[in-house]
Amino acid sequence: MINIVPYEINLDYDYWDYQDIASAVLPQSEEHDEIPSGFTLVGHVAHLNLREQYMPYKNIIGEILVDKNPAVRTVINKIDDVGEESEYRTFKYEVLAGPDDMDVEIREADCTFKFNYAKVYWNSRLNTEHQRLVDAFEKGQAVCDVMAGIGPFAVPAGKKGVFVWANDLNPDSHESMLDAISRNKVQKFVKPFNEDGHVFIKEAARKLLKTEHEVQILAKQSRTEAKETKAPPKVLRTVKQPKVFSHYVMNLPATAIEFLPAFSGLYTEEDRTLLFLRSHRPATLLLLNSQPTTSF
Repeated sequence: MINIVPYEINLDYDYWDYQDIASAVLPQSEEHDEIPSGFTLVGHVAHLNLREQYMPYKNIIGEILVDKNPAVRTVINKIDDVGEESEYRTFKYEVLAGPDDMDVEIREADCTFKFNYAKVYWNSRLNTEHQRLVDAFEKGQAVCDVMAGIGPFAVPAGKKGVFVWANDLNPDSHESMLDAISRNKVQKFVKPFNEDGHVFIKEAARKLLKTEHEVQILAKQSRTEAKETKAPPKVLRTVKQPKVFSHYVMNLPATAIEFLPAFSGLYTEEDRTLLFLRSHRPATLLLLNSQPTTSF
């Protein structure tokens, strides 16, 4: 016969999840809004966009997020729109919990990026768009990434075997891109620049026409095989960098269209095929004709 006996169990703070704790300590909103729980995770930083009614409780929300999410060490809240802080699309923020440590490391598309989230533009929610565009590039093509940021298009494309000339005006983005190029071993395919986009569009096209560059694709060897053979790996094929860009990428949604005049007459003296101009603005995909009749 089984006896039922009284037993008391104490469920402390560690037992409850974020939603349980936040629901218990935050006052009910008259608007019946849900408890703020969504955030963007960038490395160890949780990025919130709190609504006005939750601002008085912002610090306790931050503390609960840190306590209940092992991956989170710092919680921030954006206090202005992207681009208002500077032309580099950075934003002002306040720390709600944890140290003011914005040096992060992330993985995307089998690539590693390290950067200071306060000094460069990064949006983790664009990972699908990053991959979509990289999938559109073909091995051996040349791509001009005019506003490359830290390299979310350029570096994965380089790993794929695409030649990318990647530019960004922000010196901090440029430094982080240099690190990503080295860290992900795509130096042979990705060439970084730190210039104004209008100038870069014209200069890059001219320079590419005159640049000779090729990459040898080597057979993969294990360390053991390399030690045993003591010979360089076999060259499978040699890929030459094209003389013209097949795609231009302009990831600057608010003002990318203002850069279109820089393309006028870009290839007026060259007989080339059509180029894809990809401006990150809804429904903006243009074909850039290399013939003299091109107009914008």
